[in-house]
Amino acid sequence: MFTWVTCGASRFQIEVSMKKIPCITFFIFCFSLFIKGQEESGQYIRKGLFRSAGTFAAGTFLHSGNSTIYLQGTAEYYLNEKVSLRGDGFYGLKVSEEEHELMKLYLISNDQLFSGASYHFKTNSHLDAFVGLQTGIAIARSGIEYGLLELVYPEKPVVNPLFAVNAGLNYYFQKWFHLFLEARYVHATHIARGGSIPLSELRFSFGLGWNMNFIREKTGT
Repeated sequence: MFTWVTCGASRFQIEVSMKKIPCITFFIFCFSLFIKGQEESGQYIRKGLFRSAGTFAAGTFLHSGNSTIYLQGTAEYYLNEKVSLRGDGFYGLKVSEEEHELMKLYLISNDQLFSGASYHFKTNSHLDAFVGLQTGIAIARSGIEYGLLELVYPEKPVVNPLFAVNAGLNYYFQKWFHLFLEARYVHATHIARGGSIPLSELRFSFGLGWNMNFIREKTGT
């Protein structure tokens, strides 16, 4: 009995440690960008800057705690050093299910499109901290599995409105590339014939992106 308890405690400690790895990586990433930014002078972002990126995003549904995985694409254009216009697309690779008394309501697909604006805080480096607000649509499809028959009846895709609040960091290299890290809260509900499924979730993503400036910087004579 003692051995079982000891093994169970050790397994629990390992699971907790594994869950801490993403958080530790997040803080190391942020701290390294902060230190690097202190070594530079002058704000890098300005009018005409365009950036794009593709990555994987991981999230958690707030109503169930189930995990999600998306393929994310981003495009952003800076109107000036403080405001940018941004669009995002998410293709759902892993989604969730919602259980009822006599049936299971499955979320078969969940793809989302966003558009909105971001506010960028002034810095004296290549580090770019921002917050943003977006609206968009969720194109989701669900299916019903009845407990006695064990048959899944897929429904037609439904378009539902959504909005999101996001915040994060970009770090720009001299010309073509940048690192990015962001967190996003999404609020939405999928309404279908078999019932409703809350789509509200917390989502995180990071990676390497591409950028260029369409407006040449003025130089003094």
